[in-house]
Order: sequence, then structure tokens, then C-alpha cells
Amino acid sequence: MEINANFTENAKNDFHLVVKARQGDQKAYADLMHRYKDSIYFMVLKMVNNKEDAMDLTVETFAKAFEKLEKYQPDFAFSTWLFRVATNNCIDFIRKKKLSTMSIHGMMDDEGDEKPLQIKADSLNPEETSIKKQQTQELRSLIESLPRVTVT
Repeated sequence: MEINANFTENAKNDFHLVVKARQGDQKAYADLMHRYKDSIYFMVLKMVNNKEDAMDLTVETFAKAFEKLEKYQPDFAFSTWLFRVATNNCIDFIRKKKLSTMSIHGMMDDEGDEKPLQIKADSLNPEETSIKKQQTQELRSLIESLPRVTVT
């Protein structure tokens, strides 16, 4: 694996750490993680807007990156590759978290006619409320009109 001649000093240092990490050097893994954990965290936080999710995704990003470290090609800086892993990880997370939605515009039935949107409310509409109130009053009146029974 040959280093890109256009790399900055940081990119060259990262490249050497990647080579060591591929050989099983745990300190190289730790150095790479220490170098990028804050940057990755804040980028992820901007994407998901939740601190706990951002922390989880940051850890997951490093786990995925280190697991697939053999796939890293030094055509680009390690940081570029790592940020791409983080971005893709966030996009996957956001897609999974997205709720199933439906547009209320242009809903059509099987014949192609516009179909009205009907959403069942948790509460009664005014007509149903009035009917229920009337039924309750009638039931009370009926109960009050019943003869009293004494139990002996």
C-alpha cells in the first residue's frame, strides 16, 4: 500500500497509524479514535440532533470503520474515509427512525376519484357529545322514575 504524495502531515500520520492498526496494534486504534472522536461526534450530532443517539452513532462509526479497515484505500485521507463511514451510518439511522408517512394531497381511490382523508378522532365530535349527554340525562330520569324497592 503506497501513500498518496499529496497527503498533509496529519494524513500521513493517520496512514501510518492505519498500517499499524491493520497489523493489530491496539494503540494505533486508540490513537485514531482519540484523534477523531470529537469531530465525528459533533458532525453526527448535527445530523441527528440528539446527544445520546450521537454518542451511540459515534461509537458505532468507529466499530464499523475498524471492522472494515482493510477496505480503506489511501487514495484519500483516512479522515475523509472515516467521515464518509460516519455520514452513511447516520443516513441509515435516520432512514430506520423515520416514521411511515402518507401525503394528504392527491389521495385517490381505485377508480381514480379523489378520496377524502378520514382520521378517527380520540374524542367525540360535538354532535356525538350532545347525543351522549342526552342519553345520559334520559337514563338518569328513567332510573329516578323507578319505584324504590326495599329489601327486607
